[in-house]
Amino acid sequence: MPQKELVLIASRAISLYLVFWSLGNLANVPALAFAISHYAGLPASAGQDYLYKLQLIQLLSHIVVSTGLFLAAVWTYRCGPKLEAYLSPSEN
Repeated sequence: MPQKELVLIASRAISLYLVFWSLGNLANVPALAFAISHYAGLPASAGQDYLYKLQLIQLLSHIVVSTGLFLAAVWTYRCGPKLEAYLSPSEN
C-alpha cells in the first residue's frame, strides 16, 4: 500500500475520532439546556443566579468546543498537504 494512501486512511480515522468526540460533547447539551430553563424559572437569588450563569457558561463552552472539534474533523478529512506532511514526514 502506498504511503499516500496510508496517510489518507490515518487522516480519515482521526477525522472520525474527532466527529465522535464532538457528538459525545454535544450529548450534554440537552441536560444543560434543561438546567438553564430550570434556574431561569426560579425567583432570583444569589445562589440560583450563580448556578444559572454556571450552566449557561458550560452550555456555551460545550457548543464552542464541539464546533471546533467538528471543524477540525472536516479539516483532517480533507487531508491537505500540511496534514500529509505532518503525518508522513520526509526522511531528510
